[in-house]
Amino acid sequence: MTILIKALMAVCIILLFCLWWVTDDFDKLRNQHTRLESSYMQLNDDFNEQVKINDDYEKR
Repeated sequence: MTILIKALMAVCIILLFCLWWVTDDFDKLRNQHTRLESSYMQLNDDFNEQVKINDDYEKR
């Protein structure tokens, strides 16, 4: 019986480690996504500004 309990405890520890690892990776991915999203928004704003400048230039 004690061997079974030790085996179950080992499995629980391994599963907890896997859960910690996955949640840690998820947080890192969320932070990267936030940075990429803000970079995309900045690039999109810059592009729209350039389109306005080009339209104004073509009108002249």
